[in-house]
Amino acid sequence: MALALLLAGCVASRPELFPPPAGAPTVAIRLVSHGWHTGLVLPRAALTGRLPALAGQFVQAEWLEIGWGDLGFYTAPDQQITSGLTLQALFASRGSVLHVVGLNGPPEQAFPHSDVQPVVLGEAGFAALADGIEASFAASPAVALGPGLYGDSRFYAARGHYWALHTCNTWTAERLLDAGCPVTPFWALGAGNTMWQARRHCAVNAAD
Repeated sequence: MALALLLAGCVASRPELFPPPAGAPTVAIRLVSHGWHTGLVLPRAALTGRLPALAGQFVQAEWLEIGWGDLGFYTAPDQQITSGLTLQALFASRGSVLHVVGLNGPPEQAFPHSDVQPVVLGEAGFAALADGIEASFAASPAVALGPGLYGDSRFYAARGHYWALHTCNTWTAERLLDAGCPVTPFWALGAGNTMWQARRHCAVNAAD
């Protein structure tokens, strides 16, 4: 156990991806925390050709918010979360889903009551991030399971096993790590630590 914890704290630097070289083209994304859950908000135009799973979908959106989570917990009707659903998600998950929301206007305006953190990636880092998201869909084109939680949103069948030590926030941190940001997914079980790591290791002033 001690060895596992030690290894989990070691993150290899990927200087070829992050930070982007001075003067190189960049893509500004957002990390958003809704309290217990984090997700990534990406400019739709920059995803053209990079996310085949969603080709032809959300074409009117300027931004896409993408989050991952437990099937039962995330899709609970009217978000009626019970202790039973929570325990099932943590220890006996029936599967995972991706939640995708089409947004127009600045993410900060769309989520005025949420914690929104800008992160600037180089083109190679953004491409790696998009590849990690694409690999999270259970199929490409993506298989829609039904409407999402708010706005123009849908749930999609996803890959990955949700449990107590691999949460929605772990998934978010893994995607930041894909992009080269030196976060540690093992410690990103909660939204607070995920946001703290992003601010400490990934934050750069974003230009819209």
